[in-house]
Amino acid sequence: MATFLAGTGPADTCMVIAISNKQRMSYALLAVTLGANFHYHSAQFLPGVWLSAYYQLTRNPEQYGVNYMVNLVIMRHGEAEPMSAQDSQRQLTARGQHDVNQMALWLQQHYAAFDWVWASPYLRTRQTAELMLAKQAPFSQLEIVPELVPDGDASLFKSYFDARISDKPDARVLLVSHMPLVSFLVEAFTLPGQAPVFNTAQLACIDYRPTQGGRLLERLSPQELALLSF
Repeated sequence: MATFLAGTGPADTCMVIAISNKQRMSYALLAVTLGANFHYHSAQFLPGVWLSAYYQLTRNPEQYGVNYMVNLVIMRHGEAEPMSAQDSQRQLTARGQHDVNQMALWLQQHYAAFDWVWASPYLRTRQTAELMLAKQAPFSQLEIVPELVPDGDASLFKSYFDARISDKPDARVLLVSHMPLVSFLVEAFTLPGQAPVFNTAQLACIDYRPTQGGRLLERLSPQELALLSF
């Protein structure tokens, strides 16, 4: 859960609460109007707001904003060794392994387990995928997908993805690939022009439905995670 405050005038303040419910795989935004005498550091008031908001969400999440489900996560591999003649054989650095482990733990704690972890055949992506898989459920499966190489075609991959999940529309998939493909994949699965630059080990969490398109719900890098954990 996360909050931020936005002033709506001299007499009141609006608290916008983003709540992720792992059990129901739902996501919603709640707006709570606070009185003029509210103080951010009020230790007694805030827990009541949180509990009330969470209770309302778990009772009927559709009543409060749009209900989303993260079923597709796109990830760039962790930090790798410097460029070499054999780019496909570069391994993760110690820092890269650490960052990926932190992201794996965060994903495990915030979202239900993934059915598949798909990775490009490059060594650094396979190592990243294996570390991510270690924090997933026993039923989660690792698969090497040649279409996820750095110069892969995002549009063609989306067609491949849609065909693969047609028999299992509720499947949850984690993709581990490279720049620039990860940026183009976000665009292909969400909106034209939405192609964010990824740091190493960064995640993009998407609600995707083949017949309706997708929505980018959350992005998180190891650097941002470190700030949240501070």
